This record gives sequence, C-alpha cells and structure tokens, in this order.
Amino acid sequence: KSRQLADKEQTEIIWRAVREQSESRNIANRKNRYKTDIEQTKQQKKGQTESRKRADKEQTEQQTSDGKQVKSRQKTQKKTDREQTETDRMQTENRQKNRRQAERKQRETTENRKKQTENKLKTDRKQIETDRKQSETDKK
Repeated sequence: KSRQLADKEQTEIIWRAVREQSESRNIANRKNRYKTDIEQTKQQKKGQTESRKRADKEQTEQQTSDGKQVKSRQKTQKKTDREQTETDRMQTENRQKNRRQAERKQRETTENRKKQTENKLKTDRKQIETDRKQSETDKK
C-alpha cells in the first residue's frame, strides 16, 4: 500500500511537472506570439510610412514636373503671342502702305485725266479759233 501511495505521488509529481512544463511552454509561446505581433505591427507601420513617403516624393516630383511643363507652355505661349503681335503689326503697316499707294495712284490718275481734259479743251479751242479764222479768210 505504501508502494502504491509512493507510485501515486510519483505519478502526481510527474503530471505536475508535465503540466508546469506545458504551462511554461504556453506562456513562452504566448510571449513569442506577442513579440511577433508587435514586430509585425512595427514592420507594417514602417512599410506604410515608407510607402507614404515614397508616394509623397513621387507626388512632389510630379508637381515639380507639372510646374516645369506649365512654365514651358507659358514661355512658348508668350513667344507665340509676341510673334503674332509682330505679324499683326507688319500686316497693319503693309495694309496702310498699300492703301496710301492706291490713294496716290488714284490721285495721279485723276490729275492726269484732268490735265488731258484741259489739254483737249485747249486743243479744241485752238482748232475752233483756227477754223473760225479760216472761215473768215475763205469769206474774203
């Protein structure tokens, strides 16, 4: 009986040791899981932060690029506007010059016609005077 009691105590000691070892393993596993969870969370946050930084950097670069493109377009537009203004000015000058030439030619043509008409009148008067004198001479 005392041997049975000793065996029973021995079995209880073994089971207690197994239970304690199991509990100790469970505690260690929980600690490891907790550490792993914390580490994973840190890594995720770090990854998110890096991803956000990368996205911010890309956005900044894109905005810089967009700004340069806008400046370039503005510069090109300004140059085009300047060229168009110069072209418009030259066209206006040419139209004015052509109009003045046309007016001058019109005046010259009018003056020439007037002179021709005056000359014709003088010639006609002379002819009439000559005819009259001839007629008088013929009558005598």
